[in-house]
Amino acid sequence: MKTMLDMEATAMLGVVLWSDVKDNRAVVWCDDHGDLAFYKPGKTTADRAVFQPGDLIQFELREASQMRIVARPQMLARDSHPNLADELKQVGEAMGVVTHSRDAKRASPPQGRTRRDADVIRMDSYRRAEVA
Repeated sequence: MKTMLDMEATAMLGVVLWSDVKDNRAVVWCDDHGDLAFYKPGKTTADRAVFQPGDLIQFELREASQMRIVARPQMLARDSHPNLADELKQVGEAMGVVTHSRDAKRASPPQGRTRRDADVIRMDSYRRAEVA
C-alpha cells in the first residue's frame, strides 16, 4: 500500500474555490481543469497555510484514495480570482448540472450516475464536450 510520501507529485497551479479558515481546509480548482483538489494541512510547517476563496496558489498535486490532494502549497497571489467560484456556479447552472436555489430539492443526478456521484461534478467530461 502506497503512502502519501510514496506517491509521485505533479507541480500545479490552482485557485481556491472554498475554504474553512477555522479548520484550515480548502478546495482548489486546478489548472489542468481536472477534478478538484483538497487541502488540509499536514504535520509539517511546509504544509501549513491559510487560504481564502480567490487565492492563486502553487502546489504539489498528489493522488490518494481516488482523491487529489494539495501538498506543499505556496501563495502566489492573494484574491487574484475573487469571482471564480460564482462564475463556475453560473456555468454549471447554465449547463443544468448545478442548482442554485437553496430551497429547491437536490437535482436528480445526470443520466447514468447515482445520487452520490452527482455530488461531485467531474469537470473533465464537460470540458471535452465543449471543445469537441
